Amino acid sequence: MATLLRFTADEGRQVKVYSDILTADDLYAAAEGNCGVWVCEPMRNTKVRSHGWNVSLTGSSPYQSQMGDYHRAATWAEHGIWMDRLFAIDPDARIAHYHGREDFRTQTGTLLESLVRYHGEDDARRRGYYAPWLEKASA
Repeated sequence: MATLLRFTADEGRQVKVYSDILTADDLYAAAEGNCGVWVCEPMRNTKVRSHGWNVSLTGSSPYQSQMGDYHRAATWAEHGIWMDRLFAIDPDARIAHYHGREDFRTQTGTLLESLVRYHGEDDARRRGYYAPWLEKASA
C-alpha cells in the first residue's frame, strides 16, 4: 500500500520539495490556516529543479513529531492540503515522492479508498483520513 510520505533513515523526517517556481514564502503561505512549517531548509546544488527545500510540518495530530522535538505532527490531511496548495502554484513540482499534481491526486486517491475500505468511512474521517483536495478536483 502506498503511503503519503516515505522516508529513509538518512532523510530524517522531512519532506523534500523541488520546484522551478515555488519560493520559501510559498511553502510558509501554503501552511496558513492548516498546519505550521517548523523547519524549512534550502538545499544546495539540487539537480532535480532549480530550487529545493527540506521541510518539516507541525499540525493537530495527537502524536508527537518524529523530529525529536515536542511539536505535534501534521495529520495525513494537513500534509495533503499543504501539498495541494503548492501544486496549485507549480503543478510540476516534486514534493515527497509525488512527481506533479496528477501523480499526487492519483496516489492519494488510491490510498484514501483503501483506508476508507479498511476503517470504514466514519472511522477513517475521525482518524484524519480525508482528502479535500480530491473532493475539490471532482467538483
